[in-house]
Amino acid sequence: MVFRVDWMFVLGLLTLVTNIGYFVRIVYLMELTQELNSFHHLHSEYMAPDVVDAFGVIESFLDTQVPKDKTVACAYTDLLRDRSAARPLELARERIVHWYERVSYYHKHGLLEAHAFDDFPGPFRAARFVAELEPLTLASCKHSHVPNCHLLFDYIRGMYDLNPRDSAASTCAPIVTVASKKQRKADDNNDGKANEEL
Repeated sequence: MVFRVDWMFVLGLLTLVTNIGYFVRIVYLMELTQELNSFHHLHSEYMAPDVVDAFGVIESFLDTQVPKDKTVACAYTDLLRDRSAARPLELARERIVHWYERVSYYHKHGLLEAHAFDDFPGPFRAARFVAELEPLTLASCKHSHVPNCHLLFDYIRGMYDLNPRDSAASTCAPIVTVASKKQRKADDNNDGKANEEL
């Protein structure tokens, strides 16, 4: 019995296997290209002048307009009473929050691999975002009666395993310090002396 090789069949089978290999490789490269484009878009938008300026406006507010005896949320609530004064800060806040909403959208829907988020924005930038903008955003939402503003910050915390919300920093309550306790005690003593004189 003579075994005959059907060379046309072998050649067709090799062609099929090669085409499947090329197809799988092309699909992988297309997905990688799409992911790189998405990552590049996020990075470019973060470095855009309006986002960089927005961070500058936020930092300027935090450095110059928040008294030592008030929380950031309380100082921002006071500022929100004057719409024209609050407008530049509100626009800056909205711009940065919008960018992080896009990050959370990309993460939720798997548009980027998880390791890409470790690189950018990364835990350091995410922690900075939460610390600086959560009190402002929650104060703005409370002022405007917008519900569920905390969800974005909760999601970002979950992505990077950040510390839970500091409710004291996100509410408008006076900060009690050792100096303010001493002042209150001195005021009470002065009131007591005044009552004795009467």
